[in-house]
Amino acid sequence: GSVSEGWFDVFLGARYHTTLGTRWFSSVRGDIGAGGSDFAWFGQVDLGYKFSEHWGAAAAWRVLSLDYQGDEGASYLRYDVTQSGLGLGLGYQF
Repeated sequence: GSVSEGWFDVFLGARYHTTLGTRWFSSVRGDIGAGGSDFAWFGQVDLGYKFSEHWGAAAAWRVLSLDYQGDEGASYLRYDVTQSGLGLGLGYQF
């Protein structure tokens, strides 16, 4: 069997970005949300390095937590999950 469920959440968040010397940078981001889910939140902290005026790379640790409980019934879905892991990025700024 399978269960298909969809919902919509509204998020509110903040981000703080700072430079650490001439080439290094760091940021912290946090979001909280609700709506279709009971509660959801996202957090990220990253550290990056600018190779040139336009190119940079960053490594981040990200966490997403989601708590959803569908309506009781035949297609009841309970989804209470926290996922975390490493994120890597390469960026071009123009």
